[in-house]
Amino acid sequence: PQRAPASAPTVQVAEALERVLARVGSGVPPNVTGMLERRAADALRAQSEATALRLLNDLRYTVDQENERARRRHAALRELAGRMNGYSGAAIDDALLLIAAAHDDPEPDLPGLSRTVDDAVAATLAPLVRDYTRRALRESLEEIGCTVEEEFEVALGRNGMAHVRGPGWDDLAVRVRTRDEDGSYHFNLVAPADGAEPDVNAVEHQWCSAVDRLMPALHERGIEVETTHRSEEGDAEVQYIDPARFPFERRRRDQRRGEQRRRELPR
Repeated sequence: PQRAPASAPTVQVAEALERVLARVGSGVPPNVTGMLERRAADALRAQSEATALRLLNDLRYTVDQENERARRRHAALRELAGRMNGYSGAAIDDALLLIAAAHDDPEPDLPGLSRTVDDAVAATLAPLVRDYTRRALRESLEEIGCTVEEEFEVALGRNGMAHVRGPGWDDLAVRVRTRDEDGSYHFNLVAPADGAEPDVNAVEHQWCSAVDRLMPALHERGIEVETTHRSEEGDAEVQYIDPARFPFERRRRDQRRGEQRRRELPR
């Protein structure tokens, strides 16, 4: 006896394959959609309906899996894009372009895109944070009784340095330097090169006390400060600068000298 010929897939199987392919979501990448279409064509070329049905079931399962993966992938990408809502700028635009391109990638680097989004938001906020920090520093210095250089915040932003001094300081000031690359601030004593020998010890003691009050004032304004280096009291150094660059008036020292000379004159 001869074996009965295997029966080819029926019209019902072919229609079922078409219905399964029609369920492929729009979020499934084109290369994956092409792979599914090739698997459906393989099922149509099967030598028996049993084989075709098995391939149909496999295809149905794969389509469901790819639709779910596309849903999760698109939800993750939408969440990443949503984290940049309300922000604008070149860094934000670049990150949005990367996210848009990732919709067609079956395996996008979601952790890498998340870091890109964080960096873009940080780069966008950095100027605002710097401006707020400068304003908070000025307000805190004034709150603890110090006198800041005129246009203190502008000088910090333009030149990277500004000056402050406490009550009664003559020919002495504290120079504030900022480094935008790491957000650090540096403080050191300065004096005009043609001034009298300053009373460094007294000013240093006042400044150290002022710094101890400055930290809580900054904290109240939401600025968290980490002190990376602080000189020991009694080990202060003064940087002598061009008198023309000393930002404060020096009349009180001149007036005090005049008053002292008048007191020393014989009557």
